[in-house]
This record gives sequence, structure tokens and C-alpha cells, in this order.
Amino acid sequence: MNTYILRRWALLVLLIVGLVVMAQGATLMGVVASATANTKEDGSFPVDAHEGQPVSQPSGDTVAAGGEHLLSATQGAPPQLLAGPNGAEQPLAPAVTGAGQSQQDPTPCTDQVINGGFESNTGWYGEPATNVGFSTVYAYSGARSAYANTNYGATASIWQLVEIPAAANALSVGFYSAAIFGDPGEVVYLSVYDESFDNLLYYTSLIYPSTGSWYWFAATLPIELAGQRVNLTFQLVPDGDVYYSEVNFDDVALVSCTQSEPATPTATATVVAPTATPTIVPPTVETPTTAPPTNTPITPEPPETPVSGLNLTVERIEVSQAIQTANNRVPLVAGRPAVARVFVGVQNASANIAGVTARLHAMRNGSELPDSPLDPFNPGGVIAAPLAPNRSQFNDSLNFHLPVSWLVDGPLTLWAEVNPGRTVTEGNYNDNRSGQLNLTVRAVPPLQVVLIPIAYQRNGSGPVFRPELNSANGFGLGVLSALFPLARIEYTIHSEYLFRGDLNTAQGWQQLLKEMGDLRLRERPHEPMLFNAGLMPKYYGVVPSEGRLYGGLAYAPGSTGLGLVDIPTVAAHEIGHNLGAMHTACGGPNDNNIDPAYPYSGGVIGNPGINPYTRALIADTHKDVMSYCEPVWISDYHYVRFMETLISRGAQAAAVGEAQAGWLITGRIAADGASATLDHAEPITSTAVVTPPGSGRFRIELRDQANEVQFSYAFEPARMDVHDTTLPPLDFGFVAPRIADLGSVQLWNESTLLATLAAAAGPPALSAPLASFAEGDPDQVTLTWEALNTDGSTPLSTIRYSADGGQTWQILATGLADTTYLLDKSRLPASTNGLVEIIASNTTQARTTQIAIGEVQNKPPQVGIVGPAERTVSPGEPLLLTGLAIDLEDGALPAVQLTWSHPQLGTLGQGDTLIWTPEATTGEHTIILTATDSAGAQSQASVTIVVTTPPTFTLLLPVVQR
Repeated sequence: MNTYILRRWALLVLLIVGLVVMAQGATLMGVVASATANTKEDGSFPVDAHEGQPVSQPSGDTVAAGGEHLLSATQGAPPQLLAGPNGAEQPLAPAVTGAGQSQQDPTPCTDQVINGGFESNTGWYGEPATNVGFSTVYAYSGARSAYANTNYGATASIWQLVEIPAAANALSVGFYSAAIFGDPGEVVYLSVYDESFDNLLYYTSLIYPSTGSWYWFAATLPIELAGQRVNLTFQLVPDGDVYYSEVNFDDVALVSCTQSEPATPTATATVVAPTATPTIVPPTVETPTTAPPTNTPITPEPPETPVSGLNLTVERIEVSQAIQTANNRVPLVAGRPAVARVFVGVQNASANIAGVTARLHAMRNGSELPDSPLDPFNPGGVIAAPLAPNRSQFNDSLNFHLPVSWLVDGPLTLWAEVNPGRTVTEGNYNDNRSGQLNLTVRAVPPLQVVLIPIAYQRNGSGPVFRPELNSANGFGLGVLSALFPLARIEYTIHSEYLFRGDLNTAQGWQQLLKEMGDLRLRERPHEPMLFNAGLMPKYYGVVPSEGRLYGGLAYAPGSTGLGLVDIPTVAAHEIGHNLGAMHTACGGPNDNNIDPAYPYSGGVIGNPGINPYTRALIADTHKDVMSYCEPVWISDYHYVRFMETLISRGAQAAAVGEAQAGWLITGRIAADGASATLDHAEPITSTAVVTPPGSGRFRIELRDQANEVQFSYAFEPARMDVHDTTLPPLDFGFVAPRIADLGSVQLWNESTLLATLAAAAGPPALSAPLASFAEGDPDQVTLTWEALNTDGSTPLSTIRYSADGGQTWQILATGLADTTYLLDKSRLPASTNGLVEIIASNTTQARTTQIAIGEVQNKPPQVGIVGPAERTVSPGEPLLLTGLAIDLEDGALPAVQLTWSHPQLGTLGQGDTLIWTPEATTGEHTIILTATDSAGAQSQASVTIVVTTPPTFTLLLPVVQR
């Protein structure tokens, strides 16, 4: 007897033993078989002896490149079957006599599949001819297997018409399959159709843990199929992209068993064959892995006596909102989407177990939460449970979206049950439930960000470049919301700011950052401590791509930064500096801002990450967001650090006095502290001021006309985060109180005088501005004015805008040496009568004038939807969608102003997120998000979701040579 026949008998034994158990009362079957036969030691495919060479073939066959042996148009089926197998007689496989039986207790089971090893050209059909056939390159056993691929974007199908005995009381199907090339978005189905392909009777999808390896799949079929002629079908469904998949099948068996009187199965099944025939012996029971201390079973009740056979357990549960350690050390954030991963323990098996599922339960204060338990969102809701689960493989775990309603401040308890419906036969079901996993959920204040679009005119001439803020680039923040421990970002869109420097130089970037810091101080003088990690909001300048030299720049720590609009991770990096983070060394050029405490060598994140919004798994080899290497994600080190900073924000704020008149003093100190410049001391009418004495090696002194010190304040400036061995300059800014008879402002480094700013003799002269409206475009307004210092020089001017009659202001430009400015009302927040103010200032004094520019129209919100890249789902598979909506007038719209809807189903919900679980209706579904601002203006965004099950056939052709 040859080796191939022996292998086929061994597989039948496995199926038959499981079916005998079923026939005696078990509801469903799970079959375990070794996946090592006829494979290389490294687990790769066996190479056909004729690979790359002509092979001996019958007349009419051809050889494709790589040695594939394909059927000709007439082989394997009579001509009358070219239109399909409907009504055509198909020979039944003979009853298994001698094979697959115990010597003492023969089992009445039959394999209904003809040519399950694909060694001949009989029994099987498929379409299209370009995508299916027989392969001699890859085979699990024997010389051939069957293949299907997605070449030309086609759905490839292989099937056989089989007749199931009416007396059958247990049915199962088992086979080996391998993904040669695998596109994760494409789905492989095992399906059973009726004889005419009019009705789908059963289906499941296959999960391949990796490409290039054979896996044993087994499933129990509904007993209602007994007495029917059905089409056992394998289907490979493409996802419509350009990527290619190819899968192979071998050793297919559909076994039916009949048993009028239950017999006691033996622990081993010995095949009647020569001595070379293998004996199937269940592996030794393995000791289960001890669960983590926080995951103690509720009722640890081991079976009274050891049970042999397959055993499934919950190895552990891991919950991630961006990054998580294996022991769940990272706390959860209230209100933030989360993904729970349930890892299955597999004992007493030698191959991965297909068709495994689980359910996830949640409790708080001893009561189960609404919507508990959950089903997994893995394709088909199942996985091929591996013998050794790998955290870096997403489908090595059963994955669940946790409802945001579960994630509130306080404790949360999770537990899971594997194989809840006993769809996989086990020797022991008593340990399928996990222990309790007790988690901590923390309330984290939202990150407050003022987004400032930078209108960039290089060196003050030529075109003005502007960044486009949209949902695709996170409105300038990129993927920050996916990386940071936040449930919500409170956006405000600032009116655009004009910059006339040179962003092709380091000095230009440093100057723009300083202007952003000065802008924040001018608009929020009551928050004088610019360089505080906890101070909110963060002012973030969004730079157009034409300003490319740096990716971004920020104070570390601080409350201002800036970055290019088209780099998704730069905002997270720069705002990370604002929160006090240093750089992560990753093997590249070093700098002076490296964090020596970072725990993972090479700058890697150290644990697998998860994007909770897109369901993407991030490899643990990604680099930390604070590094300068790619690809980038966030480590648990920085995730927890940012969480702590956000929770304790403001705790470091310096005490300030009551509101009074003051001077806003700003300047820049050289990196070595040996020289400096003072910009000005701009008068502020009512603000909080810093309180002496302060601390630090530098100090500001206000001296009167007699050169006597009337006020002194010590401070330490913050450094920029420049990735360089050259130290950057140091900037500072705060508000000091007014003093009478000011003579000068002095900047000292301990005992060394660095700079002096003499008090001005008087304020500049400033004429009332003129507003010229462009003909045909009333939104374009040209402002002109005249300004003159007492010494005949031209003072520098600042332009700012108020939408509320002067109660609040937004600065549009500073440091203007000329006396004209082009104002675009279409880029300003709405107002019934907008107000523009011009401030002309010298060293210590200023003069202002205002002009009304009339009504400024309301702008509709901008809205977008974020979700998984793969938007093809099965009925019952939950899909998470996240809405982004921002408004020039309102900032980030609250959740109640976001509405989800479906053209046929109506309103689906309100809020930032939607978990939509499609029902049985297949086809394309449009999900619409409507955002409504405070003025009633609306904008919409939509996504198309494809709900699909294995497609039905319209044309049936036999497998033919391509």
C-alpha cells in the first residue's frame, strides 16, 4: 500500500473518531490532525521533483510556468457537463472498508468525496478556467493539489456534487489548505449549496495564520443535509484591489456516519493496513499555563478525572486602546474606543484548530453590563486557534470592540468563554470560561488645541501658500488622536496667521515658533507661564508643505509648536515635546535631547500596538513617536507618561497676581547664554502678571529713569526640540507689572548684562485705516494706514480680528514693517459686524485704531469618517466608525451635533463613534454622518460598507486547463 493511501486513511480515522463521538451524544466535532506529514523540516512546502522542468503527462495536458499540471478542456468530465453538473450523475465514493476503522469495532462511516487528493482528473469542477486547476508544485500529500487564485480580479470556485446518505446521523468535512500568497482583505469560504446552487445551506470562512504553511481545517456540517445532493464548494473572493491571493487544497474528505447502537470509542484508532500504516494516538495532555495574577478564575473547578482529547481554554485577555503590555499594565482611558483580545489556549493538539470562537462578558459592581456578551469581529467571527499564540499576529486572538459606554471612570471586570456553543468537540468543556480580569479605567481631561493655519509668503513676496485642513489629515493633527491617551480633542480653529520669513532655513522655523509663542502670550496674557507642560490649550501652527525644511518644531516643555500638514505623526511628536517628552534614541544621529530612561533598545515600542479606530495591528518593532525613525507608533512608556501629564495638568502653574496693567516682555537668548535680544515691552491694559522673585539664572529688571530697579523677576527659558547636536536659542515671554517713570528693561544672566531696551519717549502716531473692498469679491478687503514713531522711524504693526465686538481677539499678523494688509473675510469666523484692530508699537508704547469690515458669513463645518481600511464585512460582524467634525466658529463640534444615518434604516445614532452591526441584508450600504454647527449649517460625509456572504453561481464550468 503506498504512502499517499496511508495518509488518506489516517485523515479518515481522525474524522471518523470524531463522528463516532458525535453519534453518541456530542453536538459538534473538532478534529485534530498532524500538519507535519510530507512537509519540510522548516514547515515550507515540499518542492515537486519536476518543478521548473517538463513533466510526463497524458496526451492533451500542458505544463504551465513553474510546473503546474492543469486539466485540458475535456479531461475529468464528460462533454455534457460543460454547462455545469446540474442533474448529471456523479459516482459516489465507495464505503471505507478496512480503512479508518478500529480492528475491534468497525465504524459504518463513508467518505463521500471522489478524488479528495486531486491525484486524478475526476470529480471536481470549477470556474473560471483562468483561476482554478491542479498544481504539481504544491501538495500536502501525493503529487497534486487543487488551487484557486484571484488573477484578473475574479472569484474562483471549486466544487464537487456529493450525495449524503439519508441514514447519516453525523457529518463532517476535513481538509488541508495553504495560502501561497495572501491578501488579508480577500476571503476563502467553505460553502455547501443545494444541487442547483439556488440555496446556500452552510458556510464558514477560513483563517490562515500565515502564508506558506499547510493547515488542517475541520467542521461539523448540519445533520439536516442528510439525504440531499449538495455541492461542496471552496470559494476565494477578491476584495477588489490589485493584490493577489492563491490558495491550495488537498486531502478533502466529507465523512458521513450511521450508527444505530452507540459504541464506546477507544482512545486510539488503529488502521487495518501493513505495519507501515500510522496509528493515531491522542497526544499527552499538557499542563495549562498559569493565568496572570489579575485574572483569577471565579470558580476554578477542574474536572474530577483527567479527560483526554482536544481542550480549549482562555489563555488570557488583553485590552488595548493604542498600546498594551502583556500583563495589562497600561490603564484604560474613559470614553476611548478599545479592542479586547482573547487568546485561546490549545492543549492536546498538534495543529491549529479552525473554527474557534468566544464571547466576551463585562461586569461592574457585580452586575453584567448592557450589550454583554460581545461577539468577535474577526472575519466570520472565528479563528484558527494556534498552538502558540503570537501577540504580533492579529488573528491569533479573537478580537472585540468594547462599547464606549463600558469605559467610564472606575473599575471594569471582563471575562471570556471560548467555544461557547461547543461547535468544536473537546474532551473537557469545564475550563472554557476564563477568570476575571480586573481593569482600571481613568478619566483623562481632553487635550485642548488651537490650530493655527500658517499662510506662508516666503520673504514677504510672491504667492501665499496655505495648508488645507481636512479629515484626511486629522485637521492638521494627523494621527494624534490614535496615538494619545485621549477620548476627545477639543479643537479650536484660529484665523490664519501670515508669516513672511523663510521656512527653507532653520532660523526661519525658529522665528515662526517664537512668533507662535508670542501670539499665545498676546492672546492669553493671563497665562504668563509659556513653558509649562500642563498648560492648556496648546497653540499648534499647521505649516503648508511648501515650508519644508523641518518636519516640525516645538518648545519642550511648553504650550506652542508647529509642523507640516502632510506628515501624519509630526503633530503627536511636537505636542509630545510640549508635554515634556524628550527624544527617543533609535540608532540614528544623536542630539542633545535624548531620554536616557527610555526602556526599549533601538527605539522600538516594545509591545504590539492597536489603532482602535481602524482595527489595525501595529508591530512591536515600530519606533516610538518621539524618535526620528520610521514606521512610528507610541510606546507604553510615553502613553502612560502623557496620561499622567494630562491628568495632573496645571499643577505646575506659577501663582499670578490680580489683574492689572502690565508689559508683555519677550526676547531670545543665545544657546550659550552669552548674548540676547529684547523684542519689546508691549503695554497690556488688564492682565495677570508674574510674581517675584521667580527662579533661574536669568532675570528681567524694570528700572526707572534714575536707573533704580523697581521690579525683578528670575526665570529659566525652555529649549526647542531641534534634532541636532547644535543647541538652539532660548526664548522667553511673560507679563510684568507697569511701573511709573520707566527708564529701561534689562535682561541679565546672573551678573552679566545681556540686553537693554530703552523706554520710548512716546507712542507712535497712527492714522485711521482705510478699507478697500475688491470689486466683484466683497470678501477681499485691503487695509491701509499710516504710522510713525517720534524719531521719524516706522513702527512695527500687528493686525488682529474680533468677531464679538472686541471682547476676544485673534492675531492675524505681527511685525509688519509696511502699512498695508490684504484681508480675506472668507477665512475669518462669522460675525454680524467684524472688527479689525491695528496696533503700532515701539519699544515700550503702542497706539491702536479699529475699523469695522461688515458682516462675515458663517462657514459650514468640516466633517469626515475614520474606520477600518477594509470595509467589507459579513452579517453580524461589528464595524467601528469614528466621526471627525470641526467648525471655524464652534471648534470641535460636541457629540450631540453629530448624527449617523442610513438611507433605508434611518437614524443609527449620535456621537463621535458608531458601532454598526449589519443584519442579513447583503450588498452595499451607505453610512452618512451629518454635522450641524451652532448656526444650523450642516455638512455630510459618507462611507460605503459592503456586506457579503459567499456569492452564488451564475455559470458553472468544469475545471479546465488555463
